[in-house]
Amino acid sequence: MSRGRSKGAGRLYKRGSSWILDYSDVEGVRHHRSLGTNKREAQGLQAEIIAQRDRILLGLDARPDTCQLSSLIEPYFDDLRTRVSHQHVRNLACQLKKWVTALGDPIATDIKPADVLRYRASVLREGRAPRTVNTHTQALLGLLRWSKKVGLLHRNPVPTIDKLPDGDANQRCRRRAMTD
Repeated sequence: MSRGRSKGAGRLYKRGSSWILDYSDVEGVRHHRSLGTNKREAQGLQAEIIAQRDRILLGLDARPDTCQLSSLIEPYFDDLRTRVSHQHVRNLACQLKKWVTALGDPIATDIKPADVLRYRASVLREGRAPRTVNTHTQALLGLLRWSKKVGLLHRNPVPTIDKLPDGDANQRCRRRAMTD
C-alpha cells in the first residue's frame, strides 16, 4: 500500500446535460468519464467504479489484467484480420510464438523491459540482423499496446523500447543491385 493521500471518491459534476465523474484509477491516472444524464444513476455508477477500484487496491478483487500473454494473441489476431493481410498476421503469429516460448508465457503485465532487452540480446547473439530483432520487438509492443487500448490490460508493462540501429552500417548481409 502506498503512502500519501487516499484516492477519494472522485468528483461528480454536471456539464451540459451529462454528469461527469472525475476520479483517479488504481495506477493514479486521472479520468473524466460521462455517466449519463440522470444524477441518481450517475451516483450509482460512481459508487460502483470507486468500489471496484478500492477492492483492487486492497487486494480483495483480481485485477482485470491477470491474463497470460498467449491468451491475448487470438483476440489481437481477430481484430487484425479485419485490417491487414493474411501474410502479415501469419508473420506476427510466428514472431509472437517465439516471444511466448522465450518468456515462458508470463502474465502479460509481469513482463519487464529488462525481459525484452534480454531476449533481444539473445536473438542478436544467434546472428539475426538488427532489423529482424526490431520487427520481433515491435510485434510484442504492438500486442501490448492493442491490449491496453481495448481494455484487456489495465496498463502497458513495456510502453516503449528503443529500436536497434538498422541502417546500412548495421546490416548483416549487404544488399546487391540486380544485374542484367
